[in-house]
Amino acid sequence: GPNRSVRAVTTVDRVRTWAPEADCVVFAETPTTAAGSNLLEVIEACDSAPVILFSEASYAPAAARSTDGIDGYVRRDTDDAVSHLADEIEWVCSDGRTTGNTGERDIDAESDSDAEVESDTDAETDPEADVIAMAGVPAPPSRQPADAFLESVPELVACRDRDRFFELLVETAADALESEYCWLSTVRFGDLVPRTTAPGVSADALESLSRAGP
Repeated sequence: GPNRSVRAVTTVDRVRTWAPEADCVVFAETPTTAAGSNLLEVIEACDSAPVILFSEASYAPAAARSTDGIDGYVRRDTDDAVSHLADEIEWVCSDGRTTGNTGERDIDAESDSDAEVESDTDAETDPEADVIAMAGVPAPPSRQPADAFLESVPELVACRDRDRFFELLVETAADALESEYCWLSTVRFGDLVPRTTAPGVSADALESLSRAGP
C-alpha cells in the first residue's frame, strides 16, 4: 500500500498538534486507569480526527459506545489484538469519516503510549461504492454490523452451553446482517459441518463441505 507514518505521543498537546494531519488517532490506554484518565481531553484535542480506543476489557464496549467522540473499539488484552486494531483502523479510516483514505497500524501491543496517531500520506480513494452500484448489488444496511456484534459480546461471553453459544452466534449474525439466511459450521475431520441455522435456512438443505473445496 501507500507509504504511511505513525507518531507515538504521550501528551494532549502533542495530540492536538498532530491530529489535524492524521487519518486516525488510537488511544492506547484504559480510561478507568490513571494512565487513561485523560481520554476526554484527547478526544477534544483530536477535533474531527476519528478516535479508536485500544483498551483492556475492563472498559467494556457499552461504555465505549456511550462515550461521545469514540469511533472504534478494540480490546488490547487478547492474543491477536494488534491484528484486530489494524482491521479497525482500516474500517474507521475508510468509513467516510476522513477522506476515504485507508490506514494500517503497526504497534507493539505492550506500548504504554497514551495515544498513537496514524496518518496516510499517499492514499487513493476507494472505488467500492461505484463497483457496488454498477454490479446492481443492494447498498449495505444503514446499521453497522460491527455495532450489533459488539452489543452481543456480554451475552456471548456469559454463555457456557456450547449449542446455545452457536445459536447466539447465528442469531447475532442474522440480526447484524439483516438476513434470514445464516448458518454456522464447525470443522470436523477436515470438513465444514453445519451446526446451527437461522429460521430461514432448513437444516436439511445444508451439506458438509470440504475445507479444500471452493
